[in-house]
Amino acid sequence: MAAIEKQGVWLFEDRVKFLQQVIDGYQKNTSLHVLEAGCGSVTHFQFPPHAHLTGIDISQKQLERNSRLQQKICADVQAHRFPDAQFDIIICWDVLEHLSAPERALANFVSWLKPGGVMLLGIPNVYSAKGLVTKFTPCWFHVAVYRYVLGQKNAGKEDVGPFPTYLRPAIAPARLAQFSQDHKLETVRLVIYNTPWEGNIKPFPVKLVWSLYKLLLKVISFNRMNVDQAECMAVIKKPA
Repeated sequence: MAAIEKQGVWLFEDRVKFLQQVIDGYQKNTSLHVLEAGCGSVTHFQFPPHAHLTGIDISQKQLERNSRLQQKICADVQAHRFPDAQFDIIICWDVLEHLSAPERALANFVSWLKPGGVMLLGIPNVYSAKGLVTKFTPCWFHVAVYRYVLGQKNAGKEDVGPFPTYLRPAIAPARLAQFSQDHKLETVRLVIYNTPWEGNIKPFPVKLVWSLYKLLLKVISFNRMNVDQAECMAVIKKPA
């Protein structure tokens, strides 16, 4: 099983740069087909002019805002059917945690990938301090935190996140590694890390409660839980 790398704070720009390097390795492919699964309204990566970019999202409003796509499909990645071996690259970022059956989406990705293709996944780490709070609190609480603690006033309005979250154990880092092994895929990289989000917590009482909560998790897990590594990134390749 693939080893899980552990990092501290990993900036968004550095993550995009790393994944862009993976994408650039496919740019010589003259018939490059890319799927953004749960594409939302923004595409963060650069593709050559000949690439065909397909986006699938359950929100029509989000699709309409995304001007980078050649093809837009309003559908659920858990249930939609593409032909097998259609895409060279599948990107799924901050989506699987919102699915009730993410293992179905992952199985679909394996079928949709061409031999030699790669999937790029970004997911919260359910077994972290932030992940556990997110999993076991309702969506209205997430919206309140984004608005009044993190200062994002438009949170929860006009199809802007946060969205209802399931964070199933099936997408925990170790389970992703096992999924890759079970489907005879190559885990190029599997990393858990944190982002600078905690710096946006302004009220001191909230900061104090959060610090005490993390300390409690470390104590009751005998410091075995990756409390601070709130995010997970996976680069998984289908053998040629």
